[in-house]
Amino acid sequence: MRCKFFIIFFTLLVFSSLSFGDISDVIKGLRFVVLPESGYQGDDYTKYAINVINEKISEMNIEYVEPDVLEKIKKKLEKVYEEKKGEAMSLSQILSSSVGGSVYIEVSTKVDIKEMKSSQNSFSGVPAVGVYQGYVRLNLSAFDASTGRGLGKVIMTTNKAFGGDTSKYVESLISDLAVKGLEEVLKKIENYVKGGNVISLKVIGIKNVSSEKEFSQILDGIPGLKLKTRKAMSGDYVEYSVIFKGTIDEFIDDLTDSLSTSLSLGKPSVDLSGNQVIVKLK
Repeated sequence: MRCKFFIIFFTLLVFSSLSFGDISDVIKGLRFVVLPESGYQGDDYTKYAINVINEKISEMNIEYVEPDVLEKIKKKLEKVYEEKKGEAMSLSQILSSSVGGSVYIEVSTKVDIKEMKSSQNSFSGVPAVGVYQGYVRLNLSAFDASTGRGLGKVIMTTNKAFGGDTSKYVESLISDLAVKGLEEVLKKIENYVKGGNVISLKVIGIKNVSSEKEFSQILDGIPGLKLKTRKAMSGDYVEYSVIFKGTIDEFIDDLTDSLSTSLSLGKPSVDLSGNQVIVKLK
């Protein structure tokens, strides 16, 4: 009996670890930002769901940005931007310009707990004294961080009777829904970028932040570009990872044509080595 228990436990452990095993290298090359659906603040249950999702993303060796780091960046950028432009920054502008995010996932939770009357019975048939009925819904929506384009939405729900510590039980339900919901969202994102080539793009000759912003917008406008992640930015050097639905030669042709319309970025020279494209702006 004891041996049977350990076999069952080991089997469950293996299958739980394999549930995310099919996530492709394309997904693992992205950088995620997870935040409340309504903005940068959320209720405690939503914050808990976000922490669970970030923890799972971290276990999968995928890059992500902590919510408190994003909040600090947001406050700093918004103040400067509003003083210069007289308007608020969009979420996509904040994410793509400040943290180089590829994908952001908006999270919202709805929790409804009702104590069952003593005259009622729980689903198990036990008199419902101190028993609660818990309804939990978790919404996950994924977006392209550069353009705000929707990449997929998942709604996870559960409705169960329980007794004991309400908050701990609800957190347990949210944790389970968050992990399952993330798995489904990642499948939708992977389906969106399916068949795309991962290209390492290095750009030399970026003069300032405005030049980087213009170059980034040109990238976003290239047909076939699915997602981009800014990996590094230092001095006149910027590095991106892009997913392009087409060949590398087609990407170079489209990028060169698009850059030729810019009046400020200068004429580019392009070198190719494997899947690495090096652009030098003169």
